[in-house]
Amino acid sequence: MYAQLISFSTLGNGDIICFQKSLRNQHSEQYRFPDVTSFLKYVHNRQLIGHENLIPISHLPTNGPQLLVEAETTSMMDVLAVEGPVSARFTWTVHNFSKLNWKKSYSDAFNVGTYQWRILMAPKGNNGDHLSLYLTVVNTAALPSGWIRYTQFSLAVLNQIDDKFTVRKDTQLQFNTRVRAWGFASFMPLTELYDPRRGYLVDDKVILEAYVTLP
Repeated sequence: MYAQLISFSTLGNGDIICFQKSLRNQHSEQYRFPDVTSFLKYVHNRQLIGHENLIPISHLPTNGPQLLVEAETTSMMDVLAVEGPVSARFTWTVHNFSKLNWKKSYSDAFNVGTYQWRILMAPKGNNGDHLSLYLTVVNTAALPSGWIRYTQFSLAVLNQIDDKFTVRKDTQLQFNTRVRAWGFASFMPLTELYDPRRGYLVDDKVILEAYVTLP
């Protein structure tokens, strides 16, 4: 019986151990992950995708004759702090969204601290049923060898009718020479994005936002 219990308690590859501190006499709203369930949901939704794996090369447009409609975009950046941690909010407006047939599209580059960033969007994701969004580091060849940048960021699809329904996902992690793109392969179902009652696609326009903080 003892040996059987030891066998059941053996940890395997991929196992996650969570310790939850008691929140008695405290307000759970102040914690980002107040319980184990919310933390595991965050871990499940966060995905690491490198540029080379985001869109299989065989799925990209070929050199043959094709009708390709590129996004007409406008963008705006707001620097939010000058002392201590540096933060910036970058807004990317994508016009003629429903006409896009590019597999992926990049926003203009924007600066936060000494780094340049872009939003990478896959309008139909990897499987054709979700919008995919990523934050990428730009011009990495100019960065020092072995660079590492701890970053806090959120990506959002803004609701153009009522901003309280904006879809936003946030995370904190490291970018480095091996991992230059982090994001969400299944950021938002296309059924919700295209629903005219929801307020995410208005006048064939989608507004995306990146909020980046460098501690």
